[in-house]
Amino acid sequence: MEDKNYKKIQCVLLLILILNIIVAVLKIVMGNISRSSAISADGFASLADGLSNVIAIVGVYLASKPEDEDHQYGHGKIEIITGLIIGLFLVYAGFNVVLEAIGKIKNPVAVNISPLSLLVMLFTLAVNIIVAYYEYKKGNELNSPVLIADSLHTKSDILVTVGVIITLILIRLGMSNILDPIASFIVSLMIFYTAYNIFKENINILIDVKIVDDKEVKNLVMTKYPCVKEMHKIRSRGAKNNVFMDMHVQVDPKMTVEESHRLMHNIERTIQKNIEKNAHVIIHIEPYFDNKKDGTL
Repeated sequence: MEDKNYKKIQCVLLLILILNIIVAVLKIVMGNISRSSAISADGFASLADGLSNVIAIVGVYLASKPEDEDHQYGHGKIEIITGLIIGLFLVYAGFNVVLEAIGKIKNPVAVNISPLSLLVMLFTLAVNIIVAYYEYKKGNELNSPVLIADSLHTKSDILVTVGVIITLILIRLGMSNILDPIASFIVSLMIFYTAYNIFKENINILIDVKIVDDKEVKNLVMTKYPCVKEMHKIRSRGAKNNVFMDMHVQVDPKMTVEESHRLMHNIERTIQKNIEKNAHVIIHIEPYFDNKKDGTL
């Protein structure tokens, strides 16, 4: 990934970190005032967002370092590891929410829901919606797995906060305080589900799951370059911001080394322009023999 992209990602994360801290403090303070475990749980989930932002900023900084003698493919996978750490923080936050909810069930506490607490939750909900939309948009724009992972984290906060607000309204209307810890359990399930999605996405990158459609590559190259007679063993791996591809391209055996070399560079540029701009393409040139024309099998 280009260095300027990493700097843009860090700026996005810094802005979101500030907003997450503000949201977390408001929720935790209001949770203590109203004695609501659901609000407090939502606040700790937002605090986990803030902590994950700090980890992400450090991870993106380390991932932006250029290739060196020991890391000839760069440090890009540090960003993926950072995404996994964010997932671990979510799991930790989820278990804390479960433990607090169990404590409230064993030792019930009267919940005091005021109009102010509802207004604070509505305000934090609005902030989370803006943050999730902005971060996901920037994540796709900058091809950043860590921004996308963090935006999914924030999206889970939106659903959680909506559930908490509904619970607070029901309690204020006279329903049992037991709804408060029940809402906390629902919060924990949403947190665990988000962690699962983050783990799945980032682990797929680490185990080299195919990232580019090989049929799309073959169709593009063979349509663009009639001199390419056949293609096979088209493989891809990596993340959207750092794709590695290799393929075997068959051409007329009479093609010169110079022509083959030029063709390889043209194919790489075509893939970067039409499929993935951050692709690193290795092409193995092979001679093509028309078995039908030669009368061989």
